[in-house]
Amino acid sequence: MGLTVIIDASPNSVPPDLLSSRRQKVITVDNMPDALIISEFPDLLESMEAIQLRRVVLAVVRGVPATAVSLIADVQSASNPEQMEVVVYKFVKEELYIAIQECTDVVRHQPKMQEIFDQFRGSSEVDYDILGTCGVEPQSPDKILRVVNQEGKAVLVPATPAMKIVLHHGLAKVPALEDAHLSHSD
Repeated sequence: MGLTVIIDASPNSVPPDLLSSRRQKVITVDNMPDALIISEFPDLLESMEAIQLRRVVLAVVRGVPATAVSLIADVQSASNPEQMEVVVYKFVKEELYIAIQECTDVVRHQPKMQEIFDQFRGSSEVDYDILGTCGVEPQSPDKILRVVNQEGKAVLVPATPAMKIVLHHGLAKVPALEDAHLSHSD
């Protein structure tokens, strides 16, 4: 019998007094191969390779097991390669649409956030201090950005792979995936 523990709490997603109890354990999990995280993921990528969607799937799903599991379930419902392609396109477009909508909603309520989002064009991280510079309070929890420690310095990074694509490319609408040059390494 095994036990699976999922820990999902960015520094700004829990109240500060909760962390002051000293009953938490802080651990660091380094990057792992996708096959180690989800055993079905290599099979999914192999089937995506056949329909030339591997790069797009990796860009939107990489590093988020829940997203991969959801996509795997959707793909398993497809009965043929053409239907699989439709399912994958729909899934990817929906992930990007949600990320775009979250950015749009935040900018509507905090227009200064656009200045911060613009800093992500061509960059994967932005100094945390930009929040203060722009006079913006950090959101809790934040579905768009999260705070991470990079070499002893607090930086903001996109919260999800889809959000990384949206911010990196400055997307205001979902692109036609056939023409999109999306990459998880962007």
